[in-house]
Amino acid sequence: QGRVKRTPIEEYFNIRNNGLIAINLRDDDELVAVLQTSGQDNIILGSRQGYAVSFAEDDVRSMGRTATGVRGIRLDKDDYVVGAS
Repeated sequence: QGRVKRTPIEEYFNIRNNGLIAINLRDDDELVAVLQTSGQDNIILGSRQGYAVSFAEDDVRSMGRTATGVRGIRLDKDDYVVGAS
């Protein structure tokens, strides 16, 4: 669905024995990439149909660990994200 999420790394420090929820995904979604950034990086998303978008990571507001994120790239119905950098 082309969603992105920005969460402080500290929210992932206290992992319990049974794990923790890192993101809530919809049934038809999958996690494509996880990036550790400096706080001032540019993010690039690329799609199967050859579309790409670049944006500053601080354009994405910080959110909680279980949030689903916000739209990072607009995708056609049969397109999907293939990578992020």
